[in-house]
Amino acid sequence: MEYSWIHIFDIFIEGLFLGFGLSIFITFLLTLTKRKLFIDFHLKFFDASISVIKNVGVIYLFYLIFITIKNYSRIKSFLETDEDFFITLFFIFRALLIVLFSQLFWLSSIKKSKYVKSILILFLFILGMFATYIIEKYIILSMDFYRDFLPETSNSTGIESKIFKSIILLVFEKIIIFSSIVFITMFISKKVKNYKNA
Repeated sequence: MEYSWIHIFDIFIEGLFLGFGLSIFITFLLTLTKRKLFIDFHLKFFDASISVIKNVGVIYLFYLIFITIKNYSRIKSFLETDEDFFITLFFIFRALLIVLFSQLFWLSSIKKSKYVKSILILFLFILGMFATYIIEKYIILSMDFYRDFLPETSNSTGIESKIFKSIILLVFEKIIIFSSIVFITMFISKKVKNYKNA
């Protein structure tokens, strides 16, 4: 039961970094219409998203510390095994980069540069795509492909449809979850601001 809750939290918090990049990209596309309403919305959403993700990065850091302490012996054994060494090192390095990039948003010099912030968003999005649960899903779909199609026929329409649907659902899920958190943050910030000005 404990593992299942940790696994659910892992999927949730890892997905926020992917949703971060996707949500920013969607709101950016709205600005291409050149309508002031969409441009203003993008700017507000952009700032609120960064505010959310840098705090998520802090939570992620504590989560990593907890996971490392809890699974120290297991991680150590993976690093001592030749076939698991590089993949374990990759995920450790990836996790540290996520923490680093998300925390750079706190720096005043980076706050002033939209270009640098855009690069950091792109990096976090790419790192988010290499989450363990996404790789697991890819492996499962690949195994389905080899099991169901290669032995009998070269027709891969079914697995392609499954992969496409899986990607679309993943994208919508991450956008909705992250955007919901941003909208709640924007709502609370507005209420607090109004309360202070009252």
